[in-house]
Amino acid sequence: MDLKPTLWRTCRVLASTPRLQLIRALLEKGTASVSTLSARAGLSPSKGSIHLRALNSRGLISATPKGRFVFYTPVPNPSVAGAAQILTALKVAISADMNDDEIIHYTTAFTHQRRIVMVKALEERGCEPVELSSLTRIPLPALLRHAEKLRARDMISDRKHTLKLRIPQNLFGHAMLESALKS
Repeated sequence: MDLKPTLWRTCRVLASTPRLQLIRALLEKGTASVSTLSARAGLSPSKGSIHLRALNSRGLISATPKGRFVFYTPVPNPSVAGAAQILTALKVAISADMNDDEIIHYTTAFTHQRRIVMVKALEERGCEPVELSSLTRIPLPALLRHAEKLRARDMISDRKHTLKLRIPQNLFGHAMLESALKS
């Protein structure tokens, strides 16, 4: 059975420094317990457990219970579409020394379903905000707010009053845009 967690919720889970610190610790350790990962990320075991469960619920990491302990591995759930691509993008970003703020910058581009709808509509061609509002059925004031967020995150450009999809130069930003277009 394929699980279909939404990209915008996955992005909300990723837009968190403690969760990114846990992913960094997992990538460094491979497989580790909640307490080991929490200590590495500077979190209490209870907070670490909550954050690890959130990452696991999005299919980004795997959990294996062993007795009273739970061990996590940086292996995506194969039944969650897009999880492998996002985890691979995170590995590349982290190995390229992207800091948490930079990663969060790109993940927050897609923390709302409307922004995903907008980039999908712009994939075919650029259009004016009024036309995009009509195509997506997003009220114009809301569309303009979301467009500003996408513009600030290098996902769209606004030239001569026409919104156009823009491919971010950053590999992680590019991977997030690809995930949005495929979702």
